[in-house]
Amino acid sequence: RELDLTCNKILISTIEPYALRKLIKLEQLNLNSTGMAFLNNQILMNNSVEKNIFESLAQLTILDLSSMKIKILTTDCFKNLNCLKILNLRDNNIERLERNMFNGLFKLETLYLAYN
Repeated sequence: RELDLTCNKILISTIEPYALRKLIKLEQLNLNSTGMAFLNNQILMNNSVEKNIFESLAQLTILDLSSMKIKILTTDCFKNLNCLKILNLRDNNIERLERNMFNGLFKLETLYLAYN
């Protein structure tokens, strides 16, 4: 139910392109300070969170993407995260937020955007 990769320096390019799609029961995902540059060109391509990367994680309640040097959040990157309560985007380099970026996050209670 929980995957915590905080401060890991895992060679992310070895993970299969749709590895997250198999984690349908995952409730907490922490990628804080992982130093990820990309997840097979999906999670952080040119420091942007690509659309639909988390789409199969419908049970996710906590998503921590802090301190990952993210610059761009594409529209629909949080699509289908209907149960998400906490989204941590703190300490990144986010340049802008799209108008409908958080559509569908009906249960979102806490959004951290400090230090961007």
